[in-house]
Parts: sequence; C-alpha cells; structure tokens
Amino acid sequence: MVAAHVLHVGDGSSHRASVLRLAGYAVEECATLAELATCLREGRTPDVVCISEEPHRAAEGALSLARAYCCAPIVLFRATEQTYLQRGWDLEIPPLTPPQEWLEQLARLLAITRVNVAASLDQREKSRVLREEAAATREQSRALRESVATLRERSGQ
Repeated sequence: MVAAHVLHVGDGSSHRASVLRLAGYAVEECATLAELATCLREGRTPDVVCISEEPHRAAEGALSLARAYCCAPIVLFRATEQTYLQRGWDLEIPPLTPPQEWLEQLARLLAITRVNVAASLDQREKSRVLREEAAATREQSRALRESVATLRERSGQ
C-alpha cells in the first residue's frame, strides 16, 4: 500500500511531522496559513490534514482553509483548552498524548476513510450504471410510443 500523504500544518517544535515520517507517512509541512492556502489551492490532495494547534494562535484559520479546499479528514493536535465556535475536525488529540497512541488513532481514521471512499466510489459507479439503464429504457419507451402512434394512425384510430 502506498504511504498516506499527510499535510501537517503548524509549528514544527513538537516534531509530529518527524514522528509521522518515521511511521512511514509521506509528510508535507506548511508552517503558515499562507503556505497552507498555496498548497491547497495548487490542488494537492492529502489523505489527511494534521493541524498542530499553537498556544499563541488559534487553529480556526487552518481549520477553515482545510475544510474549504479539501475533503480529507482533519486531525487537530491540541495545545490549549481553546474552545472553537464550530467543530471542524474529525479527530482530536489532547496535549501530551504519546505518539504510539495518536499514530494508532490516525491509522484507524485513515482506514475508515479509505473504506468510506471506496464505498462512495462503488455507489457512484452503481448510480452511473442505473442512469445509463434508465436512459436506455426511456429511449425504448419513446420508440414504443412512437411505434404505437404510427400503428394507430395506419389503422385509423
């Protein structure tokens, strides 16, 4: 399986990006909101966005950008007890959580996301097939109606 692409946002002093790399993840780092915006606007598609909350800066900007530009799950690594008006993340990691613990949680989140994406793609394919079948049935129905109308005209009804 290909390594999951992680987009890590925030201060690197906690070394989470390094831990993720050691665990086998492909990690791209964005230290600022401007870097995050550029990265997401360029169309990069991470499997997960990890946001490291900073004590002196709320994560709302990063959360908003990530939600606006990608559909990947978001993990918020908490550094404070900051409350947010909206919950915009899929997994919250409390401060001082051991890496092994949050790596397991991240792996579970990615596994669930992969299953959901696969199910969604399957449903889309089934929907496409049904639309094609419905179009063919409509065409058959139109042709039959036309044929019946022609027969009625010929028989004088």
